[in-house]
Amino acid sequence: MPADPSCVMRILLINLDRSPDRLTWMQKEMDERGLTFDRISAVDFQSLSQEEISRHQIDREIIMTISPGDVACFLSHRKCWNDMIEHGDDYVCILEDDIYLSRDAAQYVSSADWIPDGVDIVKLETFRDKVGYLAKDPIEVGDRILAPLLGRHIGAGGYIISRDCAERLLKTTEDFHDPVDEMMFNPKLGLFQTLDILQMVPAICIQTMHYYAEASDPLPGSTIHTVRLEMLKPRQGWKKFKREVTRPFINFGEWLRMTYVRLTTPSVWGEIPFRE
Repeated sequence: MPADPSCVMRILLINLDRSPDRLTWMQKEMDERGLTFDRISAVDFQSLSQEEISRHQIDREIIMTISPGDVACFLSHRKCWNDMIEHGDDYVCILEDDIYLSRDAAQYVSSADWIPDGVDIVKLETFRDKVGYLAKDPIEVGDRILAPLLGRHIGAGGYIISRDCAERLLKTTEDFHDPVDEMMFNPKLGLFQTLDILQMVPAICIQTMHYYAEASDPLPGSTIHTVRLEMLKPRQGWKKFKREVTRPFINFGEWLRMTYVRLTTPSVWGEIPFRE
């Protein structure tokens, strides 16, 4: 049955002007699955002033200081949120340009008529980390389920977002200091607790670096990932001492929270699988 025209969902693809190879890759992916998309020109960290980058960089004890690439990535996702509001979309599917889609992805990203009312974000991606989701009364969608996300599950390569959520995020993230995926999908950060997030299980998209062996990845060398690793270099002096002193308290607090969640909710913990 054709989708209700009022529920047809646009796909917004984030792509750097200097990455035509990734655009070619995604065009092929979309064509093979019968999908169309609107390209959003990504913000390039090379075009940002040091002042703009520094405005978002503060010394964090919870997670690393945000990298220039992650600043640009966050601004690119904000462009998508603005675009959906300008177009009056109820929902959009946002994809980054280094993901691999399941063969039946069109069933889920062409229309929003299967999304439960009140949901802010449906995370379509797996990062192949161990995460938790609520096991009680999962929502069946096709041959997959939707379940509330309980633990940190980074990656913003593929998700569906509601207009109401986009409006709220635009207001609350004008002065951001964390990578966009950490902001949305990390319980240690406050915004996660305010969002109604459902994880699709199995996932319908995955970054190519996780899907292919390193030698055969058609899109090697993620700029953002490389720059993010640079930000993980060991701290020295006072910053190192401060981090080492505070880290046990932060980790213990997170352990208490997750222990409480495990004991009080029927949950599943493990790697979110990807299925074609």
